[in-house]
Amino acid sequence: MVEQKTLKDFIENVGRSRLCQILNVTRSTIHKWTTHEQAPRPATAYHLIMFSQGVLSWEAVYKPFAEHDMKGKKIESIDPATGAKITFDFSDK
Repeated sequence: MVEQKTLKDFIENVGRSRLCQILNVTRSTIHKWTTHEQAPRPATAYHLIMFSQGVLSWEAVYKPFAEHDMKGKKIESIDPATGAKITFDFSDK
Protein backbone atom coordinates (compact mmCIF):
# COMPACT_ATOMS: atom_id res chain seq x y z
CA MET A 1 0.00 0.00 0.00
CA VAL A 2 1.22 3.49 -0.88
CA GLU A 3 1.70 5.92 2.00
CA GLN A 4 -0.70 8.88 1.77
CA LYS A 5 0.78 12.38 1.97
CA THR A 6 -0.64 15.86 2.23
CA LEU A 7 -0.64 18.05 -0.85
CA LYS A 8 1.94 20.32 0.78
CA ASP A 9 4.30 17.38 1.45
CA PHE A 10 3.82 16.06 -2.07
CA ILE A 11 4.64 19.46 -3.56
CA GLU A 12 7.82 19.70 -1.50
CA ASN A 13 8.88 16.15 -2.50
CA VAL A 14 8.23 16.57 -6.22
CA GLY A 15 9.37 20.18 -6.46
CA ARG A 16 7.46 23.31 -7.33
CA SER A 17 9.17 23.90 -10.66
CA ARG A 18 8.48 20.37 -11.86
CA LEU A 19 4.81 20.58 -10.88
CA CYS A 20 4.49 23.96 -12.60
CA GLN A 21 5.61 22.34 -15.84
CA ILE A 22 3.55 19.17 -15.47
CA LEU A 23 0.32 20.94 -14.48
CA ASN A 24 0.85 24.12 -16.51
CA VAL A 25 0.32 26.36 -13.47
CA THR A 26 2.37 29.21 -12.03
CA ARG A 27 4.61 29.10 -8.96
CA SER A 28 2.21 31.62 -7.44
CA THR A 29 -0.65 29.14 -7.80
CA ILE A 30 1.34 26.39 -6.13
CA HIS A 31 2.31 28.80 -3.35
CA LYS A 32 -1.38 29.53 -2.77
CA TRP A 33 -2.04 25.79 -2.44
CA THR A 34 0.65 25.41 0.22
CA THR A 35 -0.63 28.38 2.25
CA HIS A 36 -4.32 27.36 1.89
CA GLU A 37 -5.18 30.62 0.11
CA GLN A 38 -6.61 28.74 -2.85
CA ALA A 39 -7.46 25.09 -3.46
CA PRO A 40 -6.63 23.38 -6.74
CA ARG A 41 -9.45 23.25 -9.27
CA PRO A 42 -11.05 19.78 -9.42
CA ALA A 43 -9.52 18.94 -12.82
CA THR A 44 -6.08 19.96 -11.54
CA ALA A 45 -6.60 17.97 -8.34
CA TYR A 46 -7.49 14.96 -10.50
CA HIS A 47 -4.25 15.35 -12.45
CA LEU A 48 -2.31 15.64 -9.18
CA ILE A 49 -3.91 12.46 -7.84
CA MET A 50 -3.22 10.52 -11.05
CA PHE A 51 0.36 11.82 -11.26
CA SER A 52 0.99 10.86 -7.62
CA GLN A 53 0.08 7.21 -8.32
CA GLY A 54 -1.85 6.83 -5.07
CA VAL A 55 0.22 9.09 -2.85
CA LEU A 56 -2.51 11.75 -2.97
CA SER A 57 -6.26 11.29 -2.61
CA TRP A 58 -9.19 13.70 -2.88
CA GLU A 59 -9.18 13.90 0.91
CA ALA A 60 -5.44 14.59 1.04
CA VAL A 61 -5.87 17.43 -1.45
CA TYR A 62 -8.99 19.11 -0.06
CA LYS A 63 -9.24 18.27 3.67
CA PRO A 64 -6.50 20.74 4.72
CA PHE A 65 -8.41 23.55 2.95
CA ALA A 66 -11.66 22.65 4.73
CA GLU A 67 -9.89 22.48 8.10
CA HIS A 68 -8.22 25.83 7.44
CA ASP A 69 -11.52 27.46 6.46
CA MET A 70 -13.40 26.06 9.46
CA LYS A 71 -10.76 26.77 12.11
CA GLY A 72 -12.24 28.75 14.97
CA LYS A 73 -15.85 28.46 13.78
CA LYS A 74 -18.95 27.06 15.43
CA ILE A 75 -21.88 26.15 13.18
CA GLU A 76 -25.37 25.30 14.40
CA SER A 77 -27.99 23.61 12.26
CA ILE A 78 -31.22 21.64 12.56
CA ASP A 79 -31.57 18.03 11.43
CA PRO A 80 -34.58 18.17 9.07
CA ALA A 81 -35.51 14.55 9.78
CA THR A 82 -35.63 14.84 13.56
CA GLY A 83 -35.69 18.55 14.31
CA ALA A 84 -32.71 18.05 16.61
CA LYS A 85 -30.15 20.83 16.95
CA ILE A 86 -26.73 19.90 15.58
CA THR A 87 -23.59 21.82 16.53
CA PHE A 88 -20.28 21.59 14.72
CA ASP A 89 -17.57 23.16 16.85
CA PHE A 90 -14.26 23.84 15.08
CA SER A 91 -13.05 26.38 17.62
CA ASP A 92 -9.49 26.15 18.91
CA LYS A 93 -9.17 24.10 22.03
